[in-house]
Amino acid sequence: MAVLSEQQVDLLFLDIQMPGMSGVTFLKSLKLHQRPMVVFTTAYHEYALQGFELNVLDYLMKPISFERFLKTVYKALSQTQIGTSITITQPK
Repeated sequence: MAVLSEQQVDLLFLDIQMPGMSGVTFLKSLKLHQRPMVVFTTAYHEYALQGFELNVLDYLMKPISFERFLKTVYKALSQTQIGTSITITQPK
């Protein structure tokens, strides 16, 4: 949490199950003005509704394919001003 108050974070990939605190609990603990765009990453589909109620950008189910990851990154970029100046290419 300290990083979020010291640095500008635009996009946060957040796992649901983490040691000591769930991703949902962590997100709820952030003040609204501190929250970057958040993508939940998890193997558990039952948290999807709760994630969208918390206004997460996307919800990625593990295992995450590279194509699905890129789709989420492009979605995030489309919601920022920097998205128009960044090009992402898939590694060969």
